[in-house]
Amino acid sequence: VARTAMERKGVEFPSEPTAEPIFEPRFEERAEIDQHAQAIDELKREITQVQQEQEEQSPERLLEKAEQAIKNAEWELAKDPDNSERQTALQKAIEKKLELEPTDDEKFSKNLANVERLSPDEFVSKYQRNIKDIENLTENKVMNIARFNQFGNAELANLGIKITEYRNQIREEELKKQNISKNLEKYIQKVETEIEELVTQKENKRTELKYSHSTHQTARENSSFLGIKIGGITTKFIKEDKFQKSLNDKWIEYRDTVFNPAVTEKTKQIADAKKPDSDFNRSISACDKYIESQNQLLKQLEVKATPYFLKELEKEHLTFATALIRCNLREYVNKHLIRLNNPKNELYHATRRVYQLNIDNMEKVLSSSEKEIKDIQNLPIKDRLAKEINPRFKVFACVADTNKKIKSIQEINANFHKEYSKFDELIAKLPPKQQEQFNAKLEDICRRTEKLEPAEEYQQRMTALKQFNAQMDKIVNPPSRSQEIGGRSI
Repeated sequence: VARTAMERKGVEFPSEPTAEPIFEPRFEERAEIDQHAQAIDELKREITQVQQEQEEQSPERLLEKAEQAIKNAEWELAKDPDNSERQTALQKAIEKKLELEPTDDEKFSKNLANVERLSPDEFVSKYQRNIKDIENLTENKVMNIARFNQFGNAELANLGIKITEYRNQIREEELKKQNISKNLEKYIQKVETEIEELVTQKENKRTELKYSHSTHQTARENSSFLGIKIGGITTKFIKEDKFQKSLNDKWIEYRDTVFNPAVTEKTKQIADAKKPDSDFNRSISACDKYIESQNQLLKQLEVKATPYFLKELEKEHLTFATALIRCNLREYVNKHLIRLNNPKNELYHATRRVYQLNIDNMEKVLSSSEKEIKDIQNLPIKDRLAKEINPRFKVFACVADTNKKIKSIQEINANFHKEYSKFDELIAKLPPKQQEQFNAKLEDICRRTEKLEPAEEYQQRMTALKQFNAQMDKIVNPPSRSQEIGGRSI
C-alpha cells in the first residue's frame, strides 16, 4: 500500500527480477503417478501376505499349530472323558501331528534288515502278533503296554509309563477298597459273635437260676418242716413264693440291666457300621471316587496313546510287508527249509512217505505263489503291493509249518533208527536158524503194514520192533535162576 501511494506521487522504484516459472505437471501425469504408487502399495501388501502365508505353512509353524490343537482337544476331552466325538478329535489332531513329523528312513532300513534275517517261525509269529495288535486296537481292546518300549518312540514310551502308573494306582486302590470291605465284614462278624456270646451267657444264667430253684425246692421238701400239716404247708407255700419271686427279680434285673442293653448296643454298632456315613463306608466311597478319577485320566492317556501306537504298528507292518515283497521265494525256502540230505540218515518206512508228502506240498505252495505273483506283475505298484503280500506270506507260513513237521519226522526217524540198530546188534548174536525166523517176522510185518496210513504204519512197525528186540534180548541174555524164583524176574 505504501509503495503504491509513493508511485502515485511520482517516486520511482527499481524494477524486480521476474521469478522462474514453477513446474506443475499436468493432471494426467499426476493421476498416472498416483496410480503407480497405489500399485506399488498393493504389491507390497501382497508380498507381506504371501510371506505370512508361507510362515503359516512352514513345517515349524504347522507343528506348533498341531501341538496347540492337541492341547485344545485334550482340554475339551478332560471336561467329558466319555465323549466319543472329543476322543476322535484328539486322535485326529495327534495323527495330523504325526503326519507332519519327518520320517526316519535310516531306522526303517535297519528294521527291514533285522526282519529279513528272521527264520520262518520267528517271521510268522511276529507278523501274526503285529496283525493281532492292529486288530485289538481297532476293536478298542486293551493295548499291549509291554510293546511300547520296543518301537523306540519317546512319546509313546512316556505314555506307556504313565498308563502303567495309573493302572498300578487303580489296582492298589481297588486292593485297598477290598481290604476295607473285608475289615467291615470282619467287624460285623465280630460284633455278631459277641451277640451270640451274650445269648449263650443269658441261657447259662437262666439254667443257673433254674438249678438254684430246683435245688432249694428239693431241700425244702426233704426238711422236717413238711411235718406240719396245715400251717406248715401254708408256710411252705409262702416261702416258696418268696424264693420264686427273688429268682424272678434276679432274672429281670439281669435281663434289663445286663443282657438287653448289651445286645442293643451291639446291634447299634452293626447298624452304625452299615450306614453310608460310617468310617468304613466313607473310606470305601473315597476309594470309589479316586478310582473313578484315575480311570478318567487313564482313558484320556489311552486315547492319546492310540494314534502313536497305531502309527508304530503301521510302520512295523510296512517293514514286514516290504520284507515280503523283496524276498526271493525260492532262495528263502532253500535257505530255511530243513532238508535231510545226509545219505546215512535214511528215512525208515513210515517216515519216508510223510517226509516226501511235506516236501511235495511245500513245492506246490511255492509254485502256486510264484504263479500268482507273476500274474499281477503288470498291475500298478499300490495294487501289486497289497496283492503280493498274501501269496508270499502264505509261503512263509507254509515253510514254518513244514519245518515243524520235518523236525517231528526226524525225531520219529531217530527213534526208528535206534530200534533198528538194536535189532541188528541182537540178531547178529543169534544162531543162523533164529536169525532167519526173526528176519521173516520183520519182513512179514513190513509187508502187512505197507499200505496203511503213515502214522498207523509207523506205530505197528515200531511196536513189532520193540517186541522182537525184547524176545531176542531174553535169548541173548537169559536171566539167571536166582532171578526167576517164583516165575518172576527180580
